[in-house]
Formats: sequence, C-alpha cells, structure tokens
Amino acid sequence: MTAAGIVGTAACSHIFELPGTSERPPAGEPDAAPIDDAEAPVEDAPAPVDAPPPIPFCASRTAPSLWCEDFDGTPAPTLGSIGALEVTGGQLVLSNAVSLSVPRALLASVREGTDATTALTHGLGAAPDGVTLSFHLLVSAWNTTGARISQIELGGPDDRCEVRLEGSATTWSLTQVCEASGVETARTTFDSLFPIVRGRWQRVAIEIAFTPTPSVTLDIDGARIGTAGVAPLQPASTSVTLGAKLVPAGSVTLFQDNVLVTSP
Repeated sequence: MTAAGIVGTAACSHIFELPGTSERPPAGEPDAAPIDDAEAPVEDAPAPVDAPPPIPFCASRTAPSLWCEDFDGTPAPTLGSIGALEVTGGQLVLSNAVSLSVPRALLASVREGTDATTALTHGLGAAPDGVTLSFHLLVSAWNTTGARISQIELGGPDDRCEVRLEGSATTWSLTQVCEASGVETARTTFDSLFPIVRGRWQRVAIEIAFTPTPSVTLDIDGARIGTAGVAPLQPASTSVTLGAKLVPAGSVTLFQDNVLVTSP
C-alpha cells in the first residue's frame, strides 16, 4: 500500500433541528402581543473569527531536547538537510498524505523488497549520559517476517553499539548489537508482547540509561518493558535512525512524525 492508498477519516457534520413549541398560554391569560418585525431590534451578527493555526509540535515544546523534528518547516525541508540517507529498494519521502502534526510526516515504503533499506540518520554530535528517541508511528502495511524500525547508535565506525526497534511478523522487540573493529562482541534480543498495530498513530520511545547500570526500555503508548543493557553499552557519540532498515522480504509502509530526542 502506498501513501496514496490511505484514506484519512472524513470529518462528519451533524445538523440539529430545534422543534417548534406547541404550548399555549394558560387559560385566562392573553396571548403575547405580536411583535412587529419592523420594530424588533436587530443585533449585529458577530464577526467571523478565524481559528488560529495549530502550533507545530517542536514549536510547542518548552523543555530542552537534543533534537526535535516534525517535518513541518516552511519552506519544506529536504531530507538531505535533516540527515544522511540510505535508500535501496524502497522509498523515503516527506508526505502530506498522512501526518499527525500537519502538514507533513516521514513516509518509508518498501514494496516486495529483498534486504531493502529506506533510512535517514541524524547525528547528534554529543555523547549524552542517557538518551531517549521518541516518535509517533503509523504502520500502514506490514507484510514481512522482520524489519528494523528506528534505532539509536552509539560510537563510531570501529567500536559501536546499536539499540534497535525491530518487528517480527506480528510483534515488536528490542535488539542490542555491539561491535569492536568490525567484530560482533555482544547481541541480545528482548521480545515483547506489543502487537504491530496498523492504521493508528502510536507514541513509541526507545530509552537507553547508563546509570545506575546500563538498561534499555521500550515504551508504546505508555506501556513499558525493559531489560539490562549489554556490557559494552556506554556513553559515546550518538546518532538516531528513522525509517525501515533491512526488510528481508515483503512490504512495509509506515509514517513517522514528531520525532524527539532527549537526555536526562
């Protein structure tokens, strides 16, 4: 399914009619005197008031953050100005077909891909003492046995750790992978019972804490699961990735909006 194939919920209008009264004055009381329309006072109709435009997600925030992106800038930002792109066998665009914070969201789409990737990576240029990546996610199509959806990367090309949100055919999981000089030194996957929900916006957060001991947490709409961090997990230069990475086969279409990266 492409973005054009998603139909938003149409606004419903309801018309209410007030029935006319059939009551008469009590016996012995005269009917009210008729009012001459020409003599009736006429009140000026109130001037129409335009509703203020909605405040973009990032502009509405007052707490500090490491990065905030709602894709709603004017003029529209280019993906290249937001981060580094990796697109193989899929599509990654800013779309106004579906968004939570209007007018745009990030659309990642893979149709019958084989190890396809549609990803955008944003470097933070910092080594925070803990980091949380959160975003709104709407899954439109999910016909695959597995895919990586967003991740936090710590470190450089030689020594690095990644904490990934991954999806199986039906549920989400958190995977931690660390490498040293190109050799994998740690890997663990923590499966959840959180289902992959289609057609509804959800708030997703991936959290890494280093104190008192390393840990990782997945939060979806306020429901949380967590597990211990792998031994190599430690503060380092940080970047975050959005989109869909390494879809082994099948199709995935998803929208992401209101991306926020914070640190304690």
